[in-house]
Amino acid sequence: DDPITLIVEEPSTSPVVASSSAVMVPIESPFTMDGRLWVKSGWAYAFEEDAVVPFDRAGLSLLRGGISLHSRIRFGDDWFGEVSGKAVSDLAYMIKGWDEYSPEQLESARQEAVLYEAFIDGSVLPDWQIRVGRQIFSLGKADQLQVLDRLNPLDLRTPGLQEIQDIKLPVGAVKLSWSPLGVLTVSGALVSELRQAEMPVYGSEFYQAGSMALVDLWPESGEDENEYFVSADLNIGGWDLSLVYGYYLWDIPRLENRDGQMTRVYDRVHTAGGAAETALGPLILTLEGGYIHGFGFQADPDTECSRIDLLGGVSWKAPLGISIAMEVCLRHFPDLDETILMPFENAEQSAWESSLRLSRGFFHERLKFNVAAMLMGLEMENGGIIRADAVWELSDGFKAKITWADYLDGVSGMLKGAGDNDRILFSVTRSF
Repeated sequence: DDPITLIVEEPSTSPVVASSSAVMVPIESPFTMDGRLWVKSGWAYAFEEDAVVPFDRAGLSLLRGGISLHSRIRFGDDWFGEVSGKAVSDLAYMIKGWDEYSPEQLESARQEAVLYEAFIDGSVLPDWQIRVGRQIFSLGKADQLQVLDRLNPLDLRTPGLQEIQDIKLPVGAVKLSWSPLGVLTVSGALVSELRQAEMPVYGSEFYQAGSMALVDLWPESGEDENEYFVSADLNIGGWDLSLVYGYYLWDIPRLENRDGQMTRVYDRVHTAGGAAETALGPLILTLEGGYIHGFGFQADPDTECSRIDLLGGVSWKAPLGISIAMEVCLRHFPDLDETILMPFENAEQSAWESSLRLSRGFFHERLKFNVAAMLMGLEMENGGIIRADAVWELSDGFKAKITWADYLDGVSGMLKGAGDNDRILFSVTRSF
């Protein structure tokens, strides 16, 4: 990956000494490739046997090895392409025994070979940029909680162990951006690939339906049902402003009995909102709001409901090199009748979510400590996740990481029954 170097000889300007000096002019290679090799293990230490689900989730939870590759190629000055992917195999299934896992688990995560991002990007006209292929989008300004940034589905099989940007799943799309001024960018994308979120499957730690095996029903793709978004971003007077309108899959299913099979049904929704971010001395302030419409509930699936999300956040580079970031979000269902909800449907008239992240580097950033918490509800009645990890750069390209994750049980929502999933993880990564 080292750049090719061109040595240009420049004659000396001195009239006495006829010597020359070499000037190093780097030339960027048109093709680059990098990657990572890793081994990761996990141990669940708090699991209590559940008579409802006949699978042992205690002890070794994963022993996974994998490789990820990323390549980039340039086509002239204005065009480039990128391709990335990974292959993973988990030996924990073989060590613990195949009969300790449900068929859905074995199919979901035992082995994976995934094409991640794969796109071509370039300038078609002055001020116009196009990107075609599988890609990740970033909408709004929030980093830890989602309001507007929902176009990419998420990998939710083990919540809380990674940041939002690390669990996004890329989708095939065409994105067009127009930047007529240096401070304004107008973008739009049409998604051609209907990709589902990775949900917890029957028998896994975060599966909420107990011994009931559920089937997922996703909307069919079609010419009139493609997902899309349009956005406008403006930087003016020290403020980063953003407006977003989109149409995408709603990631909260409703439960329906279809021909005797309990089914999770997913709707498509419209969303509109805006975000603003500015620096105030050592602080960065974030505001974001969104209106979502078009989803239903089991008791009345034909009625389209709405939700309003309001978020505020602040990040601070504190003394002693400590970075602090916090976000708080209110999610409000203005037309929800809580009396009609079924037990599986996790919704309240108004619900709070909050997140906090602290980080600190030592030894010239070769050792980093991070603490992150996500709390659901004003009094954590819907659970929470507390995660702490340490990353040590042993040498260039060689890192070791240890993570502790504690799950707080919730009475409803994503973390209902998740309190016994506490675990410790250790990984070693070699970059090349």
